[in-house]
Amino acid sequence: MVIYETTFHSTFELVDEKAKEALMMLKAREIDWMSHTLFKINFVLRELLNNAVEHGNAFDPQKQVFLRIESKDQLFIFTVRDEGAGICTELTPTDEGATEKLPRHDKAYHAICANETLERLKHSTDDTETDVDALADRRRGLETIKRLAFELTITGNTVVATLDLSKEAMQ
Repeated sequence: MVIYETTFHSTFELVDEKAKEALMMLKAREIDWMSHTLFKINFVLRELLNNAVEHGNAFDPQKQVFLRIESKDQLFIFTVRDEGAGICTELTPTDEGATEKLPRHDKAYHAICANETLERLKHSTDDTETDVDALADRRRGLETIKRLAFELTITGNTVVATLDLSKEAMQ
């Protein structure tokens, strides 16, 4: 059952507005929400929507962000889609025959080494690729979402985060 669905221009101001609207719709349901669960949902919504604005749509306010929240029994499913190129998670050969997963976001992409926790941020300008010297932990948002007990599925420019309320600890 769809609880909330919206499409909006890609700005942080609208992310804030739509996250508040979505939380109001969730609170209106006949569920005895625990405060920590609402906190987690708020965090995840904002993280996914901000990522869509920043990485997917590259801060282009003309591009749209789509959000759908639906429930199926004890599952709450949060779907966010942007108009970016999407995240390519195909394995591709690199130097010395190694492989990397290459999630791409339009002009910027992250090279994620298969068995490492750090990513090297690369930028593409005028079809010339240059490496940024420092390695950065760029998955902190998605890793935090996973640690908050959400299951993540990423397909192209769509991210689906699923929360199973039956597994939520009572507080």
